[in-house]
Amino acid sequence: MERLLASSAFERARSVGLFWPMLDRGEVDVRAMAEAAASTGRQVGYPFLLEDGEMTLLIADSASLEERGHGFAEPPERAPALPIDDGLIVIVPALAVDLNGHRIGYGKGFYDRLLARIQPPAYAIAVAYDFEVIGEVPVTEHDRAVDMVATDLRTWQVAR
Repeated sequence: MERLLASSAFERARSVGLFWPMLDRGEVDVRAMAEAAASTGRQVGYPFLLEDGEMTLLIADSASLEERGHGFAEPPERAPALPIDDGLIVIVPALAVDLNGHRIGYGKGFYDRLLARIQPPAYAIAVAYDFEVIGEVPVTEHDRAVDMVATDLRTWQVAR
């Protein structure tokens, strides 16, 4: 989190799309980013799963997040949408990631479909542990690469 908070991507961000980490599943703990973003006046949004299976980002503070039957903590349904523009960075969890920014999640495609709609102008950053960096992630036509990867040991921009 220290490298990510010191990054130029975070410096230029006006809003941050985060996820509430499932620590019992080994996800990277990004809660410090929520605190840092809020303390510097940035809007913070979290994933909300719509009825059609699409994911959106709604503005909320972490205290309002609840498990709503989808396996992850979500904001209240009536929360306002996070603006989608070039000031938005979206932090994306990964179970595995490669040097090209392709990632493996839990296999439902929520983040791939979200990124297909918002990236660009939004800037996507995958977070993972360095032992989760692999040589190559299998890619399908629906998979979306992130713009940057941050691990506990290194951070890199993805070449396009």
